Amino acid sequence: MTAVGEEARAVLSREILPFRWYPMTVLAEIDRAIVEGPMGGDVTQMKGFGSEIARYDLPTLYKMLFRLGTPAFVVKRLNIAYATYIHGGGVRIEVPRAGHAEVRLHDAVLPKYLCTHGISGWITAALELSGAQAVHVAESTCLHDGAETCQWSASWT
Repeated sequence: MTAVGEEARAVLSREILPFRWYPMTVLAEIDRAIVEGPMGGDVTQMKGFGSEIARYDLPTLYKMLFRLGTPAFVVKRLNIAYATYIHGGGVRIEVPRAGHAEVRLHDAVLPKYLCTHGISGWITAALELSGAQAVHVAESTCLHDGAETCQWSASWT
């Protein structure tokens, strides 16, 4: 655990509970150590990591949502899950047509790796868990690249 600072080591030395809130600075430090260590410096693996987190957390905490909800129903409620993971800001969701959604971040700035990879993986898993097929999620705009906001485009069948 020497790859992370004192605050991150303290978090890692205790039981980590799903949906317990941790400061973004600590999570980013832990994620950096994961990318540099087990992921061999390949930050693109954070998409799979985000997906695994969602696959672990969502079926437990939102069981009824996934039993009853279609992919469109679930994606329209991503703002609820966002607020469980991240304090500050939120996401607005538009479903302009069947099998497509736009997810837009507001009033927050997330780390670049999370925008580009982690959130995309998380949304992918949420859609797949709700029964969506042929899911494709990608960041379409990013504050870090000079856009007004971070936005993800999702499609599925």
